[in-house]
Amino acid sequence: MYVRRPYGVGMLMGVVDGTGPHLYETEPSGAFHEYVAMAIGARAQSAKTYLEKFMAEFPDADSEAMIKHSLKALSGCVQTDKQLEASNTCVVVIGPDQKLTMIEDAALQPYLDAIELEGDMPANDGDAGGDVDAMAT
Repeated sequence: MYVRRPYGVGMLMGVVDGTGPHLYETEPSGAFHEYVAMAIGARAQSAKTYLEKFMAEFPDADSEAMIKHSLKALSGCVQTDKQLEASNTCVVVIGPDQKLTMIEDAALQPYLDAIELEGDMPANDGDAGGDVDAMAT
């Protein structure tokens, strides 16, 4: 009988094929699931709640709006004594007509400034924990 947790990696993978964008989560067990939006990690619940709340807006949203949604979802996952900053955050954008683009550092700052002005960010959930990855297609 095996009583210890197996080693492994959970991962979110965004792909685009002939039928459009897809988002998959792989689990350490080898299982995988397809989602419209998902967050994984020790502090993911706040991001999942945000993504569920705004999921109806995603199909009509442009990439600018989706970047803001992703940052707002992540903002609720940051430890209480820290904040989402360009130095600790990056966003990857892919799509049928969009090559993989990573937005980080100074290029991310205008988006962080915009969501701060817009408000509507979830409160930190206060749980101790580590990194969170959130994605939406």
